[in-house]
Amino acid sequence: MRLQKLISNILLDCIVVGMILTSFTHVNAASGFTDVSQSAWYYPSVSALTSTGIVSGYTDGTFRPHREATAGEAIKLVLCTGGYSVPPKTDTHWASGYLNFAAERSFVDRGITDPDQNITRGAAAKLMVSALGISQSDASSPFADTSDPYAAALYQAGIAVGNWENGKRVFRPDAPISRAELCSLLFRVHTKDKLHYGSYYLEYHENLPVNTYRAEGFKNQSGFMTYADLETTIGIDVSYYQGNIDWQQVKDSGIDFAILRLGYRGYSAGNLAEDVRFQEYIDGASAAGIDIGIYFFSQAITVQEAKEEAEFVLSKLGNYAVTYPVFFDWEIIGIKPARTDGLSTQALTACAKTFCDTIADAGYTPGIYFTKYLGYISYDLSQLADYEFWFAEYSKTPGFYYDFDMWQYSDTSKIPGISGRVDMNICFKQY
Repeated sequence: MRLQKLISNILLDCIVVGMILTSFTHVNAASGFTDVSQSAWYYPSVSALTSTGIVSGYTDGTFRPHREATAGEAIKLVLCTGGYSVPPKTDTHWASGYLNFAAERSFVDRGITDPDQNITRGAAAKLMVSALGISQSDASSPFADTSDPYAAALYQAGIAVGNWENGKRVFRPDAPISRAELCSLLFRVHTKDKLHYGSYYLEYHENLPVNTYRAEGFKNQSGFMTYADLETTIGIDVSYYQGNIDWQQVKDSGIDFAILRLGYRGYSAGNLAEDVRFQEYIDGASAAGIDIGIYFFSQAITVQEAKEEAEFVLSKLGNYAVTYPVFFDWEIIGIKPARTDGLSTQALTACAKTFCDTIADAGYTPGIYFTKYLGYISYDLSQLADYEFWFAEYSKTPGFYYDFDMWQYSDTSKIPGISGRVDMNICFKQY
């Protein structure tokens, strides 16, 4: 019963603490153990550390995640995590060299003499902090049941958050630690300085400003998003799917700008085409006094095609007043096969850069449209920092880590002048 409660509490730890892996950008490989399912809370950590060669299982194909970890196992995992060389055995036990190495350096107390004895959470904390060089401070312990500086150091590093019991945070230093729990903590050591997105573990882009929008600053008033800290504008983005539009009604409803689809590249044949409503929309929106932006639905797979798309856009703009950005809107097509399948991050980023540079050379403001997946995985945004960012996420508040200039917050809105649904956007920048 005590072990079951410990497991349930460590599950809470895993929910609270983000887990990000240094050695991998995507944890997607099976753990390889018959008793570690992908639905288990410890699957990401066991799978990732198995992939790096840090952990291994038993000859019968099991990992035995709930078994209490021994001192030998814990020392081996921690030393492997820290990149130490494998110490030679000092007797017949496979972990004798690990134990002797750790004892000589005071990574473990001298009272730990048997590599097969169970290791407590407190002893594991000392081992991890000492062997991995985790910083300590003079701050008081956050735990109600221990003043142990090693437990506090793990907390301060975001590696162990403890458990809540009777309204107090506890560490339970004398309780045994399971193999799954130990993997979870070591996984966090690997990942505490990485950006976590789903099962992806990413380097931070130091050259990109971060998202500083306050969640409490957003308020949706009858479908129109407001933000308390900045002067913002509200807009829509449309293509021929919206059909007939009464642009004066759109303007009178409070819409400041419209991002119009100028055209697209086919996802199969790769042909370029103008949106059949573009001329109608840009004439109508302009006459109603709505500010204009442009997007082109790209399926470019080479920089030559991206340049061709930008030049196609420029050829259609003529003398129209376009004050908002011209966006490169490259999206993943769900229909198979698509000509863009398998396009690399490097290639897509180069396409976006070529499109935007061509637009900028013509005197317009270029930008990139993306979702979380595209922004984190498909693009290398660090190479696109000179352009405007238009982020799409249909939620109450935007959850992207980096800064962006425009947020598409809905694709199901209804406004006067448009009979069907329409995308809504809030812009944080004055153009």
